[in-house]
Amino acid sequence: MEKVLYSLVAICFILIIFAFVGFFISVKDCHDKGGKVVGTGEYTTTTTIVNNQVIVSTIEDMVCDKE
Repeated sequence: MEKVLYSLVAICFILIIFAFVGFFISVKDCHDKGGKVVGTGEYTTTTTIVNNQVIVSTIEDMVCDKE
């Protein structure tokens, strides 16, 4: 059981690292094209149920704007 827990934690850390790397690559690509990442004013809301607990997260949609 302990090995499974350590494996799950390791997988979570790897996925978090991939998410951050992907975000920074997209921001770098935007800056390389002469733009900057800005919020659109629109939001995406996600609702998740974990152990009978409702978790609501809201994230602003972002785009590369060259102004």
